[in-house]
Amino acid sequence: MIICEFIGSVEFYVICALVAAAVLGLCVKPAQKGEVRTFLYPGILETESEPTDEEIELTCLDDGSVKICRHGLNGKIATDGAYSIAVKLSGFDVEIIERITRGHGDSMSPSAPTKATVTTDFAGQDYYHFRYKNEETGQLAVFTLHNRPGIHVIKKFTH
Repeated sequence: MIICEFIGSVEFYVICALVAAAVLGLCVKPAQKGEVRTFLYPGILETESEPTDEEIELTCLDDGSVKICRHGLNGKIATDGAYSIAVKLSGFDVEIIERITRGHGDSMSPSAPTKATVTTDFAGQDYYHFRYKNEETGQLAVFTLHNRPGIHVIKKFTH
């Protein structure tokens, strides 16, 4: 009889609501990302026949690596300059920070590089959320990549 009175009381429903809220809170808690790993990759500078827009092009290769091409370096880098990226991987979130060393030569020369290529090996075959940025110019590209052989993504930069 006392149990029946307790089930019908306000206190019982308040306790049930608190327990339900606690269970729901535990169910929607995001998973731990884990440690952040950093990878540094040098780029190979190339000259394209025609100037292109500033964009990032990613191609997933058969061995699981990702080839990153940075187009539109017209006038930003000389033949003696350098291009590299720092990749920060935290779970499935990837932040790529572009580093351009201009060099001392003429960046407007016809032989000056207009494209840089990097082949990375940090990703497994899964979905990744990319944030590609250049801190000096404020350029940014955000996209999702499903790393499967043959997948090809082109993304223009925003300012």
